[in-house]
Amino acid sequence: MPGQEINVHYVPIEWHKHIHDETDEAMDDITLQSIPFLRMVNNDYLADAFFYLSRDRGQSIINHVTRTFNEAYARFMHDHPLFNGKIAILAYSLGGIITWDILANQPRPDLPATTTHSKLDFDFPLLHFKPDYFFGLGCPLSAFLTVRNQDPKLYRPDPSIIFENIFHPFDPLAYRFEPMMNPDYKNESAVLVEASGGEMTTEPHALQRVWNKGVDLIQTLLTPITSAGTPPSYPIEDDDGMATPKLSLDCGSDEDDDLDSPRDLIVAEERSIYISHKRRSLVIDDEEAVTDLGLWRSTKKQKTEDEECLLRSTVTRNGAVATSHRVRNRRPLMRRMDYVLRPERIWLGLVAKNAYLSGLTAHFSYWTNRDLMWHIVRRLEGIN
Repeated sequence: MPGQEINVHYVPIEWHKHIHDETDEAMDDITLQSIPFLRMVNNDYLADAFFYLSRDRGQSIINHVTRTFNEAYARFMHDHPLFNGKIAILAYSLGGIITWDILANQPRPDLPATTTHSKLDFDFPLLHFKPDYFFGLGCPLSAFLTVRNQDPKLYRPDPSIIFENIFHPFDPLAYRFEPMMNPDYKNESAVLVEASGGEMTTEPHALQRVWNKGVDLIQTLLTPITSAGTPPSYPIEDDDGMATPKLSLDCGSDEDDDLDSPRDLIVAEERSIYISHKRRSLVIDDEEAVTDLGLWRSTKKQKTEDEECLLRSTVTRNGAVATSHRVRNRRPLMRRMDYVLRPERIWLGLVAKNAYLSGLTAHFSYWTNRDLMWHIVRRLEGIN
């Protein structure tokens, strides 16, 4: 927003390495060498759910995450003693279940100390702060609660903590949450996350610039084949002019000193991102190509046909897709909780990416999604 100061401090919380330091050697002793890629995915990611569901490993994860939350908060308040902004927890994937359990098992003034709907055989340490927002990203929270036969109307964090379930439409691990709070919402679509940019206009010579970048990219890819030297780099200028929110990805970096009195604090519950840590990959940013064409400008007009189709796809299997069969909510929720992101598009944003191909990477796409980051900033800053 022009003239509005936005300063968001981002603190990563890592628990994936903690549990795998305890388990990897034992898992490697029993893992076959065939189909190594699939076995790596299974051991590094799918097994985390089994670790958390076990008594000893689950307790270790709860203790580590709560302690790390408290240590990060204490360091932040030591560095910024006058901080009075909002605090949000971004909880990714299984981290959303872990965070829900931690927050749901904190003492609450509106409930007797003996009241519990946890059904979990864990001891929950005290969390030294209460977040204002809790964002679940690609989080199978409702599926876990269903497996554990827990009702989120009874087993939930303090109601003053605003919870939002944000998901990619093709993320195979994502589920709706609102129907667990009100069954009528199985007939309602999720809320479409507002785009960080919108309307298209043209600009002279933009196509020529995109063509030149394509040629440079091809030359970069061919250089290792035709020459033994180091391939040249072809930097792409960041001249799109978009008002993209910038989050401080500070993890002990030298840039920490440049942050003056942050307005808001984000504590991110995350694991190692598979795409970036397990293999080197080339990413072509189609949205950047669109901005180079001068086609991307803000708009809040009516939804496109693609968006309408996307929203219809978020109605659950048991929901009534046709408008004529929908049931009016007798007791609507105070706030919407389910939010869906736009799927990626290819070829300068003109073609929708195949749903099944998108599903292979959707679960790992949240940390680079501009619409998601802008949505979170809007919540923290109260921007309508």
